[in-house]
Parts: sequence; structure tokens; C-alpha cells
Amino acid sequence: MIEQSLIEYPCAFPVKILGHTRAGFAQAILEVVQRHAPEFDGQTMEMKTSKRGKYLSITCVIQATSREQLDDLYRELCDHPLVVMRRAPLAGLDVDLLRLLPLRTSFPV
Repeated sequence: MIEQSLIEYPCAFPVKILGHTRAGFAQAILEVVQRHAPEFDGQTMEMKTSKRGKYLSITCVIQATSREQLDDLYRELCDHPLVVMRRAPLAGLDVDLLRLLPLRTSFPV
């Protein structure tokens, strides 16, 4: 059986990363993202601290070219010691997701 992707590549794909607020976190994430999406412009990173300042959320909108690219990126992010993530399936894709996804986000099942 051939798996059908719910994502049409290439496409703009937002990657949300959550970690503890600490020096060097944003730079470390930028380096990981650019390894998998070399054209990503770090100036476009969106950052937001949590209400109490314990966590920093980073959003990077990359030009996704394949499922493999996204799988590899999420795997490396999940393994990074500064990132707070867990493994979870997303619409049939075996990728690593953030522990805290926005409540307004829904994914087709």
C-alpha cells in the first residue's frame, strides 16, 4: 500500500519549537533548522516567551521539500537537549511534534 501524503511539496511549513528560556537556545535552533532547510532566513524566526518566562517558543516557516526532510528535522529537534518535545504521529506522518501544540491547531486524521 502506498502512503499518500496530506502535504503537497514543496510548501511553506511552520515548525514550532519549544524550549526552556536560556542563552543560546534560539541560535542552537537556527543551526538545526538551517542544516535541514539551508535557505531559511533566521531573521524571520518568531519568538515568544511564556507568561512566566520559563519557556521560549520559536516558529520557523521553512520551505519543505519532502516528508523525509521534515522527519529528519523533527527527529534532530526532538533529540536536542534544549528542546522540550515528544514523539507523536501527525496525520499519518511519523514525525516528532512539540509537547505543547496550540489548542486552535487541528490536524486531519
